[in-house]
Parts: sequence; structure tokens; C-alpha cells
Amino acid sequence: MPEAAPEAVANQGGWELAPLFALVVLLSAWAVWRLVAMCLFDRLIVLGELAAVLAVFAALVTGAIATGDGVAAVLLIVNGLLALAVLVLPAASEAVIRRRMLREDIARLEAWMREQPDVAQPHRKLAEIYEAQEDWERAIEHYHAYLELHEHSAEVALRLEHCLDVKRRHDLGLRRCPLCGTDNPAEMARCGWCGRYLEARRELMDALTTPPMLRIWRWAMVLLLAGGSVGLVLAPAQPVTGLTLLALAGFAMLIFVYGRMHGPGR
Repeated sequence: MPEAAPEAVANQGGWELAPLFALVVLLSAWAVWRLVAMCLFDRLIVLGELAAVLAVFAALVTGAIATGDGVAAVLLIVNGLLALAVLVLPAASEAVIRRRMLREDIARLEAWMREQPDVAQPHRKLAEIYEAQEDWERAIEHYHAYLELHEHSAEVALRLEHCLDVKRRHDLGLRRCPLCGTDNPAEMARCGWCGRYLEARRELMDALTTPPMLRIWRWAMVLLLAGGSVGLVLAPAQPVTGLTLLALAGFAMLIFVYGRMHGPGR
């Protein structure tokens, strides 16, 4: 894919396309690296397929540089979507293949149970599959069936106990503290016994809304709002800088308002 500076696109299609161009270049570089890895290491594609996709990337970027206005924006968007497809499709196809293989395993084990209902092993395999899927009711059912058909197994008994415990907490809406093991109501952000945060989001927001941080957010809100307003007045034809500062001021305002309403100690 040929190298091109954002200014080249800006001169052809307007300076406002430079951020879009930079984003597309980053996505395309990531996608190209993924394609090279798929070709050289994973052996999922051949050199011809790699060259064809790289040629499409190069054609789209070259076309965006050579054209202007809306055509350049459309070509850049298509390039970005193609890069996202390269990044997402392998993982999506692997997930589809795993689900299909899992369904086939379940069907085979269920057929085994119908043919030999006195054999315990398929119940254990099914229970492990359902436990991995967090389908606790089916996992418990098959662990029970295994223990009924098989002599006592300490490992299976422990896994059954774990599934029963998780299902109980799920049904009651409880969350277990990873530090002290205390069960807490789902609405609690911190453990009632040891005080450990149970929500990473709440821990982050509390850290951002301490009294010193609220003073910083307040001044940032005022300065960004003033800077954005001045930028729109002095350069109305190029509003990106002013609008960016106003957007940052809005973000600072949201954090400040949240802190005054829900900050630590409130």
C-alpha cells in the first residue's frame, strides 16, 4: 500500500478528510499486518490472495488521493470497512466453526446416551460442556446423572457443588467478592465486609471524582469551553478545533456533574 500524507488528501478532498485518512491508514496498516501473519505464519491465505487484497487497499487509497470531496470520503470509508472486515472475519469464522463443532459434540454425546443409557461418561462430558457455556441447570443435571451412574468421584462432586453455588448466587442476584469471598447484593459497588470494589467502572469513576479531581474537571470545563467558543468565533470556516474543544468541555462537564451527584462519600 503506497505511503501518502494526510495533507495530500486534504489538498484534493478538503482538509476535513485528514482525520478520516489518518484513521483509515491506521486500520489498513493493522489489517495488512494481520494478513501478512495469516499468510506467513497461519498459512490461511496464499501469496496471491495477499497480493490481491493489498492491491485493493492501494487502489482505494490512491483513488481517494486523486479524487476529491465526497468521492474521496466514500473511497476512504470503503477502505476502512474492508480493513475492519479483514480484522473481524477470521475471529468470527473461528467462532462459527467452534459453535458448529460444539453442536456436533453435543449431538454425538446425546446419541451415545440413548444407545447406552447406563454409561456415565457422556453425562460428564455434557456437564463439562454446559458448565463452560455457563448453562448451570443442564450442567447440574448431567453431573447428578453421572454421580448416580458412577461410583463417587470427588472431582465431579466438587464441580457439581461449584455449579450449584454459582446458580444460587445467580438466582439470588449475589456477587462474590474475589478478595474475602463474601456474597454481596448485585447493586453494591463495594464489598460490605472488606470494602473491595466489585465494579471496575465504579472504581474508575470514584477515582476520577475525588475532590481534587473535581477541581481539575471544573477548571478544564471552563477553559475548554472558552477556548472552543473563541475558536469558533475566530475561525468559523474551520470549526474542527473549536468543536473538538467544546466536545472535550462537554465530557469534562459530564464527569464533573457525575462527581457532584455520585462521587465518593455520596
